[in-house]
Amino acid sequence: VADNPPIDFTFDQWIVISGSNVVFENIASANTSVIMPGNNVTIEAIYKRLPEIKYELVVRNGTGDGIYDAETRVSISADAPPTNKTFLRWIIVSGDPDIENVTSSSTILVMPRGDIVVEATYKEVDTITLYNLIVYDGRGSGEYQEGTAVTIIANAPPQGRQFDRWNVVLGSPDIETLTSSETTLIMPSANVIVEALFTPIFYDLTVSNGSGSGSYIVGTEVAIMAFDCPRNKEFERWIVQRGNPLIVDPNKPSTSLITR
Repeated sequence: VADNPPIDFTFDQWIVISGSNVVFENIASANTSVIMPGNNVTIEAIYKRLPEIKYELVVRNGTGDGIYDAETRVSISADAPPTNKTFLRWIIVSGDPDIENVTSSSTILVMPRGDIVVEATYKEVDTITLYNLIVYDGRGSGEYQEGTAVTIIANAPPQGRQFDRWNVVLGSPDIETLTSSETTLIMPSANVIVEALFTPIFYDLTVSNGSGSGSYIVGTEVAIMAFDCPRNKEFERWIVQRGNPLIVDPNKPSTSLITR
């Protein structure tokens, strides 16, 4: 009985190395019988190389298909993924190839002794949706995911005005403190517009010995008039006891005052 042939070889025939009159039952069979002559005999099993056999590679969702010899290193590449998907891995549908990196969209496959089918697979992409936040008269504008906590800060108010509150122009965000010039806004799943609102600052005007007292914003022109003078006295002038108003004519009992 002949030994198993080496890889890529098959049994060919028996030959006689030494001795004579050797009779084989079947000289071309790896398992046969020999009729011994009247002398010592040495025989040898001869092998021959098999004809080259090529095998088919089918690549689904990719490139690299073809007919190859065993042990051939083949470059395979996955097709571009469909919309909203990304490459996942190579799977072996049939056969027993060696794939160097199953999680790489382009890799090397080593052909086995047999036909094979491999397939590129894909998975859904986790998409991130961003929503636009516009902050009028303040800071914090940008693009954010739903649920993001955004710090919004009102600009410095114009002269004579003060921050009042935040007003939602578009959307339905959750604003932590509407009456705070710096606060936190939680983005909803939609675009948002907010604006900082400012109100005038009112200052008290007290007119002693005259009329015109009240609360006024900066820049207001107020008519002031001195009361009638006590007996034996006459009006002299207006004096400013506190603040920095502009009195149009401080020497007249009836004049105007501009707050500032």
